[in-house]
Amino acid sequence: MDRLYAETAPVVQELNALLAALARPRGIELSLQAPDSLTWALDRSGFCSVINNLVDNAIRYTPAGGRVEVLLQVESSALELRVRDNGRGIAPAQRERVFERFYRVPGSSEQGTGLGLAIVKRIAEREGAALDFVDGLDGRGVGLMLRYLAA
Repeated sequence: MDRLYAETAPVVQELNALLAALARPRGIELSLQAPDSLTWALDRSGFCSVINNLVDNAIRYTPAGGRVEVLLQVESSALELRVRDNGRGIAPAQRERVFERFYRVPGSSEQGTGLGLAIVKRIAEREGAALDFVDGLDGRGVGLMLRYLAA
């Protein structure tokens, strides 16, 4: 797989603006913290898929009136993409299972196939990126962070 230098900040900004259309009708505040310009060696289509899946999931599982935060930054020579929400979260016992294809957290009533986080995990593995859970917002919810190391 060839890694190309891609202007990542505008990609995140554009996709976040498109995904805001999903958040707006439910009164979900979708915020973005990202530099105006940032270039990184990565697979652009895979990166777009990661953003779409993480932000879509966060919006889907956050209740009306909630918050979803997207952060793009360089920290310790790694590109970090964090998506956090203040939804109901994922129980620690379920966290590794959500990366399995077609797995759905028991009791989920939201629409979906159970493929989004499995796709994110495969892209992270292919890119050599680390995918980890981080704290959600407001002491609840869930957060996921993808760390791309410098090439």
